[in-house]
Amino acid sequence: MKNKLFLFFLFSLLPTISSLQGNVIGYVEDFALAPDREAVLKDLVPGTREYYYYHALHAQNEGQHGEVEKLIGLWVKRYGETSRVREIRNRAALLEYEKKPREIDGLPEEKIGASL
Repeated sequence: MKNKLFLFFLFSLLPTISSLQGNVIGYVEDFALAPDREAVLKDLVPGTREYYYYHALHAQNEGQHGEVEKLIGLWVKRYGETSRVREIRNRAALLEYEKKPREIDGLPEEKIGASL
């Protein structure tokens, strides 16, 4: 009898639990959809990989190329050359192509994922 009662209780909660999981929005969506991204960036723990990535991404979106380089330097010093660091560097090369075309000309097409 106890097992049946437990199973009934468990199965009655499953729809509630699954609907709660469907409403969870990850940080990527919070960042992308935020009207004020600087406020959302305050949720990140300083010094983490996510902190460096999203702060560098925001700086790029704002055109703060010097800030991006500063963040990359700290990021690489702490975590080494990661795929996300390369992603931000490749984005920087593409975003600054008009000012510095030679930097991107030296990158292989498969590295930047584009054909120029």
